[in-house]
Amino acid sequence: MRSVRTVQFDLFIKLREIRQAAEVLNQIGTLPTPELEAWAAENGELVNAAFENFIDDSNSVLRDVSFDSSTLKLSQDLIVSLRDTLVAVQHIVAADKTRLRS
Repeated sequence: MRSVRTVQFDLFIKLREIRQAAEVLNQIGTLPTPELEAWAAENGELVNAAFENFIDDSNSVLRDVSFDSSTLKLSQDLIVSLRDTLVAVQHIVAADKTRLRS
């Protein structure tokens, strides 16, 4: 089993990565509808694949979580950030699907 410090560091890095990705996705989500639809059509599958890979990587880190309070807080923050980022991904992908139905 990995040390608590190693797990905490990995959680910190994953949290930072997902927050950065969420910030970019939120900015993309504010694009005018035609631009958002075009971006989603071009990049939607890549974003979905990247998000799935990120979830898998995060799960491998979360498996090693110990029960000290700081590690659990980082774990909770990561899970909440993943959820929030998923909302942004769904918003972008939904824009592409709306375009396909029209």
